[in-house]
Amino acid sequence: MSNLISVPRDLAVDLLDGLRITQERARKELRALLAKPAEQGQGEPVAWDIYWTDNGDFYFTLRNKERLFKYTDDADFRVVPLYTRPAEQPEPISSTSDKYKAELYDEVWQLARDMGFGNVTDALMKLKKQTAPVAEQERRQMIIERYPNVDPLQYEAAVNGLAAAPVAVVLSEPFCRQKLAAEGKPYPRSNCAVCGPFSPKWRECDAMIEAARLNPPQQ
Repeated sequence: MSNLISVPRDLAVDLLDGLRITQERARKELRALLAKPAEQGQGEPVAWDIYWTDNGDFYFTLRNKERLFKYTDDADFRVVPLYTRPAEQPEPISSTSDKYKAELYDEVWQLARDMGFGNVTDALMKLKKQTAPVAEQERRQMIIERYPNVDPLQYEAAVNGLAAAPVAVVLSEPFCRQKLAAEGKPYPRSNCAVCGPFSPKWRECDAMIEAARLNPPQQ
């Protein structure tokens, strides 16, 4: 394939014989022509921009390859080859994380469409509302399994500092603080060997004691 491109005659005349200002304009237009995509690869340069080394100013555009050595061998000049097209840049390599995020978003977007939503945000809000009751049910089931003799609603009310309607509560396994209280001993946090002063179970212990206080075992 040929590495030649079509250049308007007026542009060529301005580039070769025009004034400095017209040469500069013609050079920019030629660069635009050379930058257009071509079917062939870069191949050989079709022209060379010559610059002064000392100040970096543009000198002229050389089209005659036979005269190229005069400037490449002279330290006073810097030569920049011009091709029919710029060198192709490699495709950006996306990271595995970016690829995973894109695939995940596509899956979520497809789910949103299947649910009848036009955007992902509305679909996520709908899913959040659906999963909330499930999480609440699982939590109450956990309370029943851990404390079979304690009403889960009463337990949650005590944990949240709320007063619930009195119900009969019988503690099958009193917490250590209850044992200390029954023995008339103080039970500061430092004395709690089971929970520890910063354990989340300390709050549960408070809830159990409060539930028992509100609903003492029937004699």
